[in-house]
Amino acid sequence: MQFLNSLTPLQWAVATAVPFAVVALYFLKLRRQPLTVPSTFLWQKSVEDLHVNSLFQRLRRNLLLFLQLLIVALALLALARPAWFAWETGGQRHVIVIDNSASMAASDVAPSRLDWAKEQARSEVIDKMSGDDAAMIISFNDSATVVRSYTSNRQLLRERLAAIEPTQRTTNLREALEVASGLANPQKYREGVQDINPPLLHMFTDGGFADVKEFALAALEPRFYVAGKSDANVAIAAMMVRRAEERPEQLQVFARLHNYGAEPVTARSELYLDGDLKDAKELRLAAKTEQAVVFDLDNLEAGVIELRLDARDMLPTDNVARCVVGNVRRAKVLVVSRGNHWLELALETEAAGQIAELQKILPDELEKGEYQSKAAAGQYDLIIYDGCAPTTMPQTNTLFIGAIPRLPELGETKTLVNPIIAEVNDAHPLFRFVNMDDVGIVESLLPQLPAGTDVLLESEQGPLAFLLTREGFWDCVIGFGFERQGEKGREYNTTWVRKTSFPLFVFNALRVLGNVQDAITEEIVLPGQTVGLRSDSLRKEMQVKDPTGKAHVVRRTPQGRFLFNQTDTLGVYDFGDGAKAERRFAVNLFDPQESDITPRRDFDIGHTQVTARELVNRSRLEAWRWLVLAALAVLLVEWYVYNRRVYI
Repeated sequence: MQFLNSLTPLQWAVATAVPFAVVALYFLKLRRQPLTVPSTFLWQKSVEDLHVNSLFQRLRRNLLLFLQLLIVALALLALARPAWFAWETGGQRHVIVIDNSASMAASDVAPSRLDWAKEQARSEVIDKMSGDDAAMIISFNDSATVVRSYTSNRQLLRERLAAIEPTQRTTNLREALEVASGLANPQKYREGVQDINPPLLHMFTDGGFADVKEFALAALEPRFYVAGKSDANVAIAAMMVRRAEERPEQLQVFARLHNYGAEPVTARSELYLDGDLKDAKELRLAAKTEQAVVFDLDNLEAGVIELRLDARDMLPTDNVARCVVGNVRRAKVLVVSRGNHWLELALETEAAGQIAELQKILPDELEKGEYQSKAAAGQYDLIIYDGCAPTTMPQTNTLFIGAIPRLPELGETKTLVNPIIAEVNDAHPLFRFVNMDDVGIVESLLPQLPAGTDVLLESEQGPLAFLLTREGFWDCVIGFGFERQGEKGREYNTTWVRKTSFPLFVFNALRVLGNVQDAITEEIVLPGQTVGLRSDSLRKEMQVKDPTGKAHVVRRTPQGRFLFNQTDTLGVYDFGDGAKAERRFAVNLFDPQESDITPRRDFDIGHTQVTARELVNRSRLEAWRWLVLAALAVLLVEWYVYNRRVYI
C-alpha cells in the first residue's frame, strides 16, 4: 500500500480539524427556547436536561456520532489517495525538460516565457498524472541539471518545478537530451523487459538552439511545447574597444546593433563611462537587419565602458554590454638565446614593452637550478627558445624558433630545403594580420606531427610552423631559424626578419602566448565560460567578486593560473586578494541564438522532426476534493437540523 500526497500542509491541517469539530458539537449545550407550561408533568424531564443546559456535557455513546466520524475518516483516507502497484502493468513515465536560458526571460508571454513554461508543465503534465504515473524534471541552458528524479508525488513535483530560476546562459539542448535519455528509462527497460509505456519527453522551450544532429531518441516519445509569441527584440550583438590608429590617446568603441524583429525600430544607444553618460546616438533599425555605431573617447586611461540600448523589446537582457578599459597585465617573458639581433629589436619595440617584461639568459643556464625551479613553478608566462630546447618542458607556454621541443608525441625530424609558403592560417590570433608574401626560407625543421596538430604555416613540403597543446599549455614551433651556418660562416636563413610582419608576429605571440590581459583587445567572456586568470602575487588563493557582490575563492592550479567558471551573471567581475582588484573583466551576452527570440515551431533531433503541440488555454482542475469537503459541510448541516427538529 502506498499513499500519494494530494494536499498542501495547510489543506491537510484543515481536513484533519473536521473530526474534532464534529466531536466538539456533541459537547456543546443545546439552545433552548423559553416555554411556559401549565403543569409539572415535565419537571422530571427538565431536571434531566440540566445536564445539557451547561456549556459542556459528558460525551455519551451515540450511534450518529460514530457514523459521522466514520464518514470523516473515509473522506480523509480518500484524500490520502491509497494505491497499490502490481508487476503486470505500469504507469506512464514523464520526463519534463524546462529551458531556463537567457531568451526564456522574454516577456512576450506574461510574466515571462519561463513562468509560462513552468505553468504549462504543471497543468499539462503534472496535474494530469494518474495515481501510478511518475515524472522527473530537468532544467537546461548550456548545461543540464536534474531538478527532481522520478517520483509520483505530484505536490513535490510542483514545488521543485516552481523552484527553477532563470539564468543568463546560452542554450544547448543536446546535453539535456543526453541526461534525459540516460535517466528516463527504468532498470527494467534497460534489461529489455518492455512491460511499461515508453517515457514521454515533454520539452518546454522557445527553440533558441541549433538542431541536434546525430542523436537517437530511442524509446523517448518527444512532445514540444513552444514558449513565446513575438520576435520583437533589438540586441547589442557585439562590442569592442580599439585605440585610434592616428590618435593613440583616443579610444573608439565599436558596437553592432541587431534588430531581430519583423518591424523597424527606433533605438537610442547611450555610452557610459563609470556610470556617467558620455554620448548618445539615435538609430533607425530596419526589420531583420543590423547597424554599426561608433563612439569616440579621449584621454581615457582606465574605467568601465557600458553601452545601453533604449528600445522597446521583449528581452532587456541583451540591451546592455560592458567592457573594462586599461586593465593591462604585462606578461613575464623569458628569452633563451645566444644573441639574436632581429628578435631583440622586435621585443624592444614600444608596443611590446607595454605588454611584456623581458628577462634574458643564455642556453647554458638551462641546466642551472634557478631556471629549473622557476620554470617548474610556472613563474613565467612565456619562454622563447631561440635555436635551443630544454631537457624538460616548463610549466608555461613556449615559443621555439629554429628548434624542436623534446616531446614524446613528436617523431623523427627532417629538414625541408627551400620550402615555399603556400598557406597562412591568418584566422589564428598568432598570425592575424601577418603578411607572409615573398618570405624566403632556406631550411626548416619538421618533425613527424601527431594527428590533429594545428598548422600555422604550410608549404608544399609540409608545415613550417605549428601549435601543440600540452597539459593546458601551448607550444608554438617555428621550424626555421633566422640564421644558419653556411660555408662562409653565419648567414641569413630567412628574409622574414626584414619584413614588417615579423615584429607584428612577435607582438601577437607576446599577447596570445604571454596571457596578456588587456580589455582593449577582443577578449569576449560569455555567461558560463571559464576564465583563466593570472596574478603577480604568489598567493595560492585569490578572490573573484561577481556583479552581485558575492565573493568566490579560486585556487592556483599547477600551471600557475586561477580558473573561474561561475560567470553566470552579466556584468563586471573583480579579481584580486580581496582588498584590491588586480584585474577586472566583463561578461556579456553576445549570442545571436539567444537574442533572436523568434519562437520555433519545429526542430530536428537526429532524424526525427519535432513539431510544437497546440495547447488548450484552459487547464484541467480536479473538483473531487471540493466535493468531499462540500459533503462534509452538508453532513454537519444535517446534524444541526436533525437536532433542532428533535428537541424543539
